[in-house]
Amino acid sequence: MKALASNMEDGVRVGWLAGLLVLAALVPAAGQGRAVPDVDCRKPQGTPEISYCAERDFERADARLNAAYRAMLGRVDTGTDFDPKAKASLKAAIQDAQRKWIAFRDADCREAIGQEWGSGTGGPYAIYTCMTEKTLARTKELESRPH
Repeated sequence: MKALASNMEDGVRVGWLAGLLVLAALVPAAGQGRAVPDVDCRKPQGTPEISYCAERDFERADARLNAAYRAMLGRVDTGTDFDPKAKASLKAAIQDAQRKWIAFRDADCREAIGQEWGSGTGGPYAIYTCMTEKTLARTKELESRPH
């Protein structure tokens, strides 16, 4: 009986250790985020690198869009052109328009462009390029608006 208990304890230890190893493999090191491939986006080599660079360009454009959106909402908050009720209404309209614009961009680029490319290897590049172009245009639009 003592041998059986010892074997069970060993099994629990092995199972726990195996689970810990799997978890360690799945969780990136603290502060490092996802692994970044060693890619020179000025000279990408092959479709995977081209797609990676296009995704990175989109992420940068999206960060700039988010900053422009927050700045625009800030201009509404600090502006003196509207009373508090009108400011709240304007902010709600801007937020609604932005949500709808994002839905449009994603549907046009991810769905329509994605279907045009089917399962072709250039699909991710085409999708990210579409999203980047639309995002940069929207950013300029938001940056140019007074409110």
